[in-house]
Amino acid sequence: MPTATPYVSPVETSTPSPVETPTPYPFQPDANLYHLAEGEFTITIPAGWNVAGPIPSNGYNLYRFGPDPSASGGPDSGQVIIADSAALTIEQFAQQMCSVCPTNPIEDVTVGRQPAKRTLIDGGSAPAREWYFVTYEGKLIGLSFIPAGDEFMGWVVNTLRFDSFSAAGPIPDWVPYWDDRYGYGLAVPCWWVVEPGILRSYDDAFYAVYSNKSGWIGTAPAGAVKIDLAVIEGIDPNAATEDAILNQIGLSKEDIVSIQSVDVNGHIAFLVEFQHTNFSPVAVNKSYYFRLAPDKLMMFNAYPADRLESGDAQAILYSIALSKDESIAMPAAPPAPPLIEVPESCR
Repeated sequence: MPTATPYVSPVETSTPSPVETPTPYPFQPDANLYHLAEGEFTITIPAGWNVAGPIPSNGYNLYRFGPDPSASGGPDSGQVIIADSAALTIEQFAQQMCSVCPTNPIEDVTVGRQPAKRTLIDGGSAPAREWYFVTYEGKLIGLSFIPAGDEFMGWVVNTLRFDSFSAAGPIPDWVPYWDDRYGYGLAVPCWWVVEPGILRSYDDAFYAVYSNKSGWIGTAPAGAVKIDLAVIEGIDPNAATEDAILNQIGLSKEDIVSIQSVDVNGHIAFLVEFQHTNFSPVAVNKSYYFRLAPDKLMMFNAYPADRLESGDAQAILYSIALSKDESIAMPAAPPAPPLIEVPESCR
């Protein structure tokens, strides 16, 4: 697979105008990671969904997904089939669904970084469903989530990750990023927008949809996070790091809730918790500080502030290398699903 690089945002030439907020998928699902042992993969599904199965069927096991997938006569929000790839083909499965229906073209696509197939399968008296198929380790795995053709379908199937990714080492979705000016390095999801000192899980078009002049509309969408990496120069080389931090952040000691040293990928960092007393209610935020050089501090924080505790932000933080003499610690778990279109360089 070719080496991927993080998406670098072009120079902004205009400010996009906010538009009407669309339906929440695929950008705002409250998501849970579900592991399907028979298929040896995980998939991300909305909170509140359950799974029924395996249900032995005609040459395959069926798993139903949805708020109440076992309800008699209830609609299926999703289906996954797992079969022996030598015993069942896509064409045979389609014939089982409707033996008198015409066949539809089978397209080559990619699902979860795996070569896959996509087709529309008629259900006779039932509506046609869009299906994705992956052949993996001798298994034919089919996935279909309704409504067919909706962006939600693509969001769900592209969160599929096979167990062997973790066993084999770094997840392909993570790529190394080195800052040219200051020499530090981080692991970044390939599709994130990278600008000097800023990492974002979203692009300008996404932000325009979910924001107004005051910032995010309500709560920021799930998975939306901006990481600021500010380097402060001109630090007294002889000052202790904790004193240098207190001298630079522009807050009185009364505003500091706590400051503690922590180990971050073999580096001593200082986690500073501080409050903004000019806000009502009082806002409490956290930032990490590193001694990048004797005369430089580097601050690592996130917006919205609570996203500093998110899985992606923590994985990026703990991947840090403070110079090119060190190695970036590539995460062993996949990042959150993309909020934006994945660039071709990541595929």
